[in-house]
Amino acid sequence: MHPCGNQADYTNGKIVADFNGDGISDYYDTSILYLSNSEGKLENRSQYNLPNLFFEEAHGQIFVHDATYGDLDNDGDLDIFVPISDYTKLGLSSGRD
Repeated sequence: MHPCGNQADYTNGKIVADFNGDGISDYYDTSILYLSNSEGKLENRSQYNLPNLFFEEAHGQIFVHDATYGDLDNDGDLDIFVPISDYTKLGLSSGRD
């Protein structure tokens, strides 16, 4: 099992954006969220910033087709949208690091 739950088996979507609002670009690779620290180095923050249900297994395997982001709930921070297999999950940011 992946440190943040179930890691996706087949992935395509990768996005770069400032997810934690610190002015430094962060990186999301459809099953792992890397946030930049104050030194500009990327740290895997998946187990702290992504809910386990985000990567529930779909029929034994997880197929992540893409990923995108935007302020979907209009609260001023970036949210991650990930279509998974034959259904979708929505990662809404709480605005916390």
